[in-house]
Amino acid sequence: MKITKRQHYVWRFYLRPWTDAKETIACCRNDKIFRSNLMGVGQENYFYKFVEINDDDAWLIEKISLDGNEPEELKEMCMNWINTYRAPFQTINNLKKMGINNEEDFEKLINEGEEHAYCITEEIGKPYLEKIYNEDLSFYNNFDDKSGFNIYICEQFFRTKKRHESLSNVSKCGIDAQKLWPVLRHIFATKLAFSFTYNSDKKFKLFLLHDKTEINFITGDQPVINRYATKELQGKPIDKFEFYYPINPKLALLVTEKDYKDEDLNITKESIVTELNDLIFYNSQEQIYGFKENELEKYKSMSRI
Repeated sequence: MKITKRQHYVWRFYLRPWTDAKETIACCRNDKIFRSNLMGVGQENYFYKFVEINDDDAWLIEKISLDGNEPEELKEMCMNWINTYRAPFQTINNLKKMGINNEEDFEKLINEGEEHAYCITEEIGKPYLEKIYNEDLSFYNNFDDKSGFNIYICEQFFRTKKRHESLSNVSKCGIDAQKLWPVLRHIFATKLAFSFTYNSDKKFKLFLLHDKTEINFITGDQPVINRYATKELQGKPIDKFEFYYPINPKLALLVTEKDYKDEDLNITKESIVTELNDLIFYNSQEQIYGFKENELEKYKSMSRI
């Protein structure tokens, strides 16, 4: 029984608009620029492999992620993530007690279970992306569609290697945050999406940025970023929030509380596109992607620190 080894933390369908006729994409990684098919970028072997968490881990996850003031509906959704993540191991242990011991099936479940969960999220997001490609944002006026899209984009924000690796310093403080993170990322995504959908004080809206210049938007292995997470503020508290999500070389999505005028959404200055591309680079973990190799050239020698 074949087990999926390469597991993508950047969705291949999302990256496709940056590919050429041969479905290769320009990638800058470790100061090298090359073209690759989509199977070769934004992935890591067994990235979503389940790690068993015990009762103490589950208690700690709850204490870290829930403060007791959440609406009951939201708390139930978050607790369901803990139960869902523990379920495969509980099932395997119960089957073994019954004398059923199919190691191949068990290994496949542990290695692929969470990846299948992200496939479901991607299926939720696909029709919304297709509408956005056609510059149709009207779906966000429908409550169910707004909720569905918010779940999609928040999961894309938290699912990446960048978010996982950023916990290494926390892990040194006596908490194995990287072990807990696979559950926490779903809980944090759920809580943020809930806020986008239900927060009566902050009305989030969608806007499209149109690149009217001769250069293109790039994207990276952290494709959804906070526009205010600049290089200067790395490691410092950020009190402003606006999702920036390039969706093809000429369009980028904003999820924001702000209101924008048409003249602000039609970008005619290359310096603004460059500034946004720089933000993608600074927020990436190790890879950025573009339609053309020369648009990544400047980042070969740039530091993310």
